[in-house]
Amino acid sequence: MARGNRSFRVRATTGGARRKMALGGGFIDVRDDQLTVLAKTAELAGGEIDALRAREAKERAERRLAERRDELDFNRARLALQKALLRLKIAETE
Repeated sequence: MARGNRSFRVRATTGGARRKMALGGGFIDVRDDQLTVLAKTAELAGGEIDALRAREAKERAERRLAERRDELDFNRARLALQKALLRLKIAETE
C-alpha cells in the first residue's frame, strides 16, 4: 500500500495492455493481480492529460515559487509544480 498527498505515477497492465496514470494524492493497494486506486485525481495516459494545461500549470507554479510570498503558498506551489511535471512526463510518453 502506498499513500500520500504528493502526485505519483502508476503503471498497470490490463488485458495485456500497459497503462500509465498520474495520481494526485490518495492511496493505492496492490494484492495479487488486483490494483485498487483511491485518489483525489487520476488521469490515464492516452488522451486524458491536457499537455497545454499542464504546461500552463507548470509555468504558474514556477512563478509562484519565484515570488515566495509565504510558506503556505510556497508549499502549495511546490506541490502544484510536482503535479504538473508528472502530468507532462506521462503525456509525453503517450
